[in-house]
Amino acid sequence: MYYYYKHQAYSAVSLLKYPEEHIRIEERTPCMWKNKHTFLWRTFAGVMHLPYKEYTLWVNDILAAKAEVTGKLPIFPFMSKGGIHIGPCVTMPEHRGKGYYPYLLDYIVHIYGPENCYMMVEEDNTASIRGVEKAGFVWYATGKKNITGRYVILSEK
Repeated sequence: MYYYYKHQAYSAVSLLKYPEEHIRIEERTPCMWKNKHTFLWRTFAGVMHLPYKEYTLWVNDILAAKAEVTGKLPIFPFMSKGGIHIGPCVTMPEHRGKGYYPYLLDYIVHIYGPENCYMMVEEDNTASIRGVEKAGFVWYATGKKNITGRYVILSEK
């Protein structure tokens, strides 16, 4: 089961607990042959002329967090036209709890606009839920991935 989130309000960029660290964010198009997920999403995004990017957050030249962004693929029927999906996302274990994940999400939202950003988080992933909510996302529905691979809404808030 997944919780579906839509961005509602810009968060404060001062979410970081350690602002003195050197932080940089890089944007790139992931290598098509990285894994099956990347191959499929990049192929569909390319055919449909949608963005497909990976954002990485580096702290003192060490990878701390990353997030993928894609446009409205057919597996996301709940998204509005022009919307983007953020995920999957990961924060490296040694960097968790320091505010890097919400900082990266906030950066992405500033690029694409708050009205267009959607995320799905597994209901038992409490750490990710906290980070998503700190970045200004609000839970609006519960859903699941059906047998055809589409993410569908089961109930709205």
